[in-house]
Amino acid sequence: MKKNLTRIIITVICILLAVWFLYPTFQNYSFNKDLQGLTGEDSIKYINENAESIKKSLKNRLKLGLDLKGGMYVVLDVDVIKLLEELANPKAKDEIFTQSLNEVAEQIAVSEEPVLKVFSANLKTKGKNLLSYYGDTRQDESTVENEIQEKIDQAIEGAVRTVRSRIDQYGVAEPQIQTVAGKRIIVELPGVSNADEVRRLLKQTAILEFHLLQDINKVLKVMQDIDNKLASSDIRDSLFLNDTSVTALNEISQDSSALQKSTEKKSAGDKGKKDSAKSKKEISVKKDTTKTEKDTSKSNDTSAASDTTDIDTSEQLTQEEFLQKYPFTSLFDLNYLQQAGELITNAVNKEKINRILQREDIKVLIPNDILFSWSAPRESGEEYYILYALRKEAELTGKALEEVRADIDPNDNRPKVSMEMNTEGANEWSRITGANIGKRCAIVLDGVVYSAPTIQNKITGGRSEISGIPTLQDAKLIEIVLRAGSLPAPLSIIEERTIGPSLGEDSIRAGIISSIAALVLVAIFMIVYYKIGGTVSVVALMINVLFVFGILASFKATLTVPGIAGLILSIGMAVDTNVLIYERIREELKSGKPLKTSIDIGYKKAFSAIIDSHLTSLITGVILYQFGSGPIQGFALILIFGLLSNLFTAIIITHILFDLMTEKGYEPNFG
Repeated sequence: MKKNLTRIIITVICILLAVWFLYPTFQNYSFNKDLQGLTGEDSIKYINENAESIKKSLKNRLKLGLDLKGGMYVVLDVDVIKLLEELANPKAKDEIFTQSLNEVAEQIAVSEEPVLKVFSANLKTKGKNLLSYYGDTRQDESTVENEIQEKIDQAIEGAVRTVRSRIDQYGVAEPQIQTVAGKRIIVELPGVSNADEVRRLLKQTAILEFHLLQDINKVLKVMQDIDNKLASSDIRDSLFLNDTSVTALNEISQDSSALQKSTEKKSAGDKGKKDSAKSKKEISVKKDTTKTEKDTSKSNDTSAASDTTDIDTSEQLTQEEFLQKYPFTSLFDLNYLQQAGELITNAVNKEKINRILQREDIKVLIPNDILFSWSAPRESGEEYYILYALRKEAELTGKALEEVRADIDPNDNRPKVSMEMNTEGANEWSRITGANIGKRCAIVLDGVVYSAPTIQNKITGGRSEISGIPTLQDAKLIEIVLRAGSLPAPLSIIEERTIGPSLGEDSIRAGIISSIAALVLVAIFMIVYYKIGGTVSVVALMINVLFVFGILASFKATLTVPGIAGLILSIGMAVDTNVLIYERIREELKSGKPLKTSIDIGYKKAFSAIIDSHLTSLITGVILYQFGSGPIQGFALILIFGLLSNLFTAIIITHILFDLMTEKGYEPNFG
């Protein structure tokens, strides 16, 4: 027992870890089973009561591939040819340029070569080069080529981000999005059945807009109207009561209170004080602050909001009564609403807010000139979102942008994003910023707000900056977002496959049946042929399967039909390993050696053969995973995990079980 203590502890830890990682999968299955028996308001109540747990189980469960779940497989091609055409100097374009682009377009359709490399080589065969159409005489060929390639990469990265944003808004669970060959985007959408709708979603041009934010007083009035409507609803308890809201109210309503029912505008004198307190630093646009980092100009800009969100303590309410009376407002972080006028909430409450805003009886309460848009997800210890109330009419679109660049401000060494507009856009931007000094303007791409800076002064010349950005990485993100809306890199669908949900269900059923059948047949053979030894190997085999699924869940990998094939093959390898060991043990027993000695020698003599077979199979699996794609990678991944797990279960766990039996005086037989 003592010599196996370390092995036993390691085995128990591994089993517990596998169960831990697989628990969300079991939990998700349990939630789905419960929901199948519920309808109408009962299902809504169940979802809201378990919203946090359902979300966590969805995120951490063992995921099923497209071939098991059904859905759409789409390959998108980023039109790099169109991008090259738009980036070229208009005055330099000629027949040779057009002819080269057409020839390259035909060539790359059947080639995986980088587009820019093919285009450059094509130009050289015609006595031209990239300098003939891009850059200027002060640059060399390699510099121009690097600059163009960087813009191509940014366009592709922006396209991927745009596609991901649209898919997330569409509501597809667990989408798989990846780039291949430097210009193609593969999108897998499990569970999607409306192919036409997804096709339109993926191919439409990215929409970049600049919207002014609505006055906070008007927004609060709308929130109060929604509260009043929901407070009279019979289903308010099931929709809106939650622990998160109670936590947010701890500091604000310890003696209980109600949100002020009316708001007053700031006096002209207060506005003058606010304007004089603005930073005199020459920064055209000030980025809105995050939840944990606020700047002076942002605080000044929202001082009016602070004054209009005071709590009226004339009406004494308990926390539960507050949640009943103000069900919509309580879904936001009221502390931050009072301080800065921000409508901040977490991911769970975001889903509830969306359901509220989509109700027909709530839509009629929202004025036609208000557009609610969410921010991109942000991190401050945990993921959170900001709901912005925008003016519905866009002030400016992304067509006005000519250049976007993220760099470091030399004055304070902080990241910033510089923007340059065309002549028409510059004139319009000058008019907009001049008429809205002190107000906030949201940068919106495909309906998602990425930034809402404060306009510090009138901006002329078409140049502006977003400053106050925490990190250079955040600045690069904003640059990519803005470029995605301004660079002309259209997407085209070059391949599309739809797998019906019924086929996915059939695949799941067939995969489960085949796996269970393989396990049962192997177990019967081992138990009949090797008696107690076979029973021990079956126990190890079950633990082996548990480990494989646990490893998959821990790496957030996806189970596919080829993966199931890899699992069945690894089961066969596990049986082969046990057969090698048991036959060696039988040979030693026939030679007259004691059982304990025969077991130890059997494991030692079989070890080299086991390692050889597993090592060669592992090398094969690694090669398949490295150079294969799609189904081949799925097969290889499960095979690798299965082989590694099998080495542990067949050599370590079975040996431990035999040692424990012999120490207790029980002598296992091997047929």
